[in-house]
Amino acid sequence: MFRVLLAEYGGHWYFIILKEWPVQETSSTFHDGRSISFKYGDTVSTREYFIGCPNGSNSGPLFWLLIVNDALEMDFGQELRILAYEDDIYLFVAATGKHNVKKFAEAALGKLQDCSA
Repeated sequence: MFRVLLAEYGGHWYFIILKEWPVQETSSTFHDGRSISFKYGDTVSTREYFIGCPNGSNSGPLFWLLIVNDALEMDFGQELRILAYEDDIYLFVAATGKHNVKKFAEAALGKLQDCSA
């Protein structure tokens, strides 16, 4: 995981560890002026986009590691496994019946939401 961070971040990991880094100031403008569009036939729907790091952002891998490392260390119990791949997190639920799958998945998503707050 650090190999990817160092390659993506240009090998400047030491800068973040040794110096105070104003994360709030750095990240406050990431969500300004972004939008996402969906086209179906002649209809186009465009909405402002306020989440995630922009594609191609050199800070993307760092923010990803800050978030995902904690999530990967969380205990979700026997019924659920978590996997991180590229820029996604996958939750695998082992349960019988849709109601149990939903219950375990919602509990896990709640834990992840609390972790990111």
